[in-house]
Amino acid sequence: MPPKVGIGLGLAATDQGLKVTELVMNGAAQKSGQIQKGDILQQIDGNYITTIQEAKQLIVGDEGTIVRLNIARPGIGEFDLRIARGTGATTAPGSGGAGSSGPGSIPHIAPRLLCDVRNLMHMLSRCQEVEEPPQQTRIRRRGQ
Repeated sequence: MPPKVGIGLGLAATDQGLKVTELVMNGAAQKSGQIQKGDILQQIDGNYITTIQEAKQLIVGDEGTIVRLNIARPGIGEFDLRIARGTGATTAPGSGGAGSSGPGSIPHIAPRLLCDVRNLMHMLSRCQEVEEPPQQTRIRRRGQ
């Protein structure tokens, strides 16, 4: 039987929810490159969580099995990802697992790309089109 493992996250209960305070060195969460300190963990395997005990109960499982997370990143928004417990392998939402292929599967890089695209969209939405004031030209007549 595989050992029971987590993904290497440190969490703290805050008014905003469960905030990521630590990524364990070489843990699955750190290796995935998807989770950052300050992220808010909202759901695990489709279950809304409110306590660290609930999070631990849902995150810890057999090594190599997939845990689905819903994360809120301040200033960016929400995103979903899947992480293999203990290994650091990530898969895209809706895919069959690391290395899967076929209709509907997405390479494991997709969650990171999706996050980058959302970040870019957010930055673009904050930009406003600025109208330049009309340039005034002065026409000088000879002799004036």
